[in-house]
Amino acid sequence: MSFDYTTGRGTGLVDRLQDAGDTALGSIGLTVTALLWVLAALGPPLLVILLVFLVWRRWIQRWWTELMARIDRRTSRPLATAHDTSSPPLR
Repeated sequence: MSFDYTTGRGTGLVDRLQDAGDTALGSIGLTVTALLWVLAALGPPLLVILLVFLVWRRWIQRWWTELMARIDRRTSRPLATAHDTSSPPLR
């Protein structure tokens, strides 16, 4: 078993501030690393989703709206009844 004990620079105010600054820089470095890792992991899928959304809004939505309006016009006509046909009525 091995035990290594190290202390900071010392007990003075300047030494403590330097230790705190070193700890802060290390923490900032780890935080930036974690953020870059998350961006690298989630960036490409989010970019694809954004591009699909933009393509939908730009081109497909207009086409879809026109298609639905065309279908609504076709289905909103009254249905033909037995009186509308020229064949004799059924008994």
